[in-house]
Amino acid sequence: MENDYFAEFLDLTKTLNYMETAENMNISTSALSKHIMKLEQEVGVSFFDRTTRTVKLNRYGRLFAEYAAKALELEQTYLEKIHAASERDESSLLIGYMPIMDHYGIPDMITEFMTLFDTIPVTIIEANSVEAMLKAGCNFLVTEHIPASLPKADVLKLGEDQMSAILPNDHPLAGQQTITAAQLRDETFILHGRSRDELYRSGIIFQQFMRNAGFEPKIEMCSSHVTTIIKLVRKGLGVSVLYHHSGPEQFVHSVSYVDLEPAVMFNIYLVRPAPVPMTKNERIFYQFAQERIKLTP
Repeated sequence: MENDYFAEFLDLTKTLNYMETAENMNISTSALSKHIMKLEQEVGVSFFDRTTRTVKLNRYGRLFAEYAAKALELEQTYLEKIHAASERDESSLLIGYMPIMDHYGIPDMITEFMTLFDTIPVTIIEANSVEAMLKAGCNFLVTEHIPASLPKADVLKLGEDQMSAILPNDHPLAGQQTITAAQLRDETFILHGRSRDELYRSGIIFQQFMRNAGFEPKIEMCSSHVTTIIKLVRKGLGVSVLYHHSGPEQFVHSVSYVDLEPAVMFNIYLVRPAPVPMTKNERIFYQFAQERIKLTP
């Protein structure tokens, strides 16, 4: 059984709301539903009594909740003990970041650190999810959200951005300063993600933005690559919603960016996941990032 599914299940026992838990766990509602069903299939019983309007935890769910909580607690305990007992090489740093961070100067920050502290070996990996970076054993993650599974993580806010509608330059709304959900309700969307059921965080947040206003976005297609999305928008195949500064610089003037109203903000975080004291070189990198923020206009 997947321990990640345990965390989702336990959150659902508290919220009793699939949409709320999906948002808490940074996954789509359909993915959450599949994960819960997989747990139920493996055990052979249903954990919830479901109707079209309500979700109630049943006695099997209450029993399983005790097991799931103990399993997560055991995982946290052995990870802490292994980290504390291991003789990790303090000289090296493994830093992971999502591809979208290319456009926020993150590679430049890491490169600057490597130049100033050239005796500290640094390896950089690019990954599409926090989970992939955690599995790789990264000392630091640069990500757009703080995972709920890392309550003891060290977190530093590096910057922020705003979500914008991406429109062809000849679109009737392209000249506006801001744009509302109502103005976007009849548009066809190309969103950031692997599929409609596996949208990346920006797509999930935008879906919720539209639903909060009483509209369901019409998703025509999805792509994992921001460049591809912008090219499709430029050809008039739909509109998109992305973080304002997430597009490659060479495409800035090929489409129009119009900020959503009300504003939807996006933060960039440096996260150190290990629940143990920092090593010497982790401390040096963390302090370097703190000082760099102070110097950034």
